[in-house]
Amino acid sequence: MAWCPGHRACGPSYGAHRTRCCIAYTIHAKPPNEPLQIHWNVSQADIVQAMLAHAAFKTGAYVQLGPMVRRRIVQRKWSFERGCFFYRIEGSRPGREWSVSEEELKERMKE
Repeated sequence: MAWCPGHRACGPSYGAHRTRCCIAYTIHAKPPNEPLQIHWNVSQADIVQAMLAHAAFKTGAYVQLGPMVRRRIVQRKWSFERGCFFYRIEGSRPGREWSVSEEELKERMKE
């Protein structure tokens, strides 16, 4: 399948219609500097697989945020409004988790 969550210049738009067995989606994606792409009859399973393949980090993985700071990813959630993953990162104490977008997490790892 050519569609992936990374194609989100204006954010993919979704339309759904019911088939005999499930709900199928029509996805309009506009990658940067490319024409509009329309993907018909995309199942929810295809969308979830594409999102999981596109994710940079998995739940439970550890990320190095500085020379002495290593944190665990507690949760991963897809934002349909922003077209990217958000990760909940464990804090320095229990109950002090914080949420960060995938792009921002990558930037923090570079520092």
